[in-house]
Amino acid sequence: MAKILSVVNQKGGVGKTTTSVNLSAALAMSGKKTLLVDIDPQCNATSALGQSPAAHHGLTGTESLPDSIVETDVPHLGLLPGSRSFHDADMLAETGDRSTARLRKHLDSVMEEYEYILIDCPPSAGAMTETALTASTEVLIPIQCEYFAMVGVTQLIGT
Repeated sequence: MAKILSVVNQKGGVGKTTTSVNLSAALAMSGKKTLLVDIDPQCNATSALGQSPAAHHGLTGTESLPDSIVETDVPHLGLLPGSRSFHDADMLAETGDRSTARLRKHLDSVMEEYEYILIDCPPSAGAMTETALTASTEVLIPIQCEYFAMVGVTQLIGT
């Protein structure tokens, strides 16, 4: 059963994507079957792994999640590419049990194939991040050593 780790912080520029990409690559290079899920509409984790954003996000459709996962140049590392579609971003940002249930259903369909699933979240404490947190077994909050970053972490812990 995979550990699902969300990399979150409502502040931008603190290293969420860099941490997500490097940690998922390191886990994969150590032989752990790993999936990186890019839910940030900026799609930087997707492009960092040399892939293009998807026309539609794999978490918003009705097709099975494995059909949307692409292999990367890193052995044992799969990627669910992000999408810049406003419609997909709205669907991922829905609040409530329906959105969480959809994410869990999709992740459950690949739980046995991966040891780690990392979710690169957008820089916000909005519904997309909340849904990812609800679906996660672990949370990683990268921060910069500065006052406003610490204030943001305090607010995020409240979420």
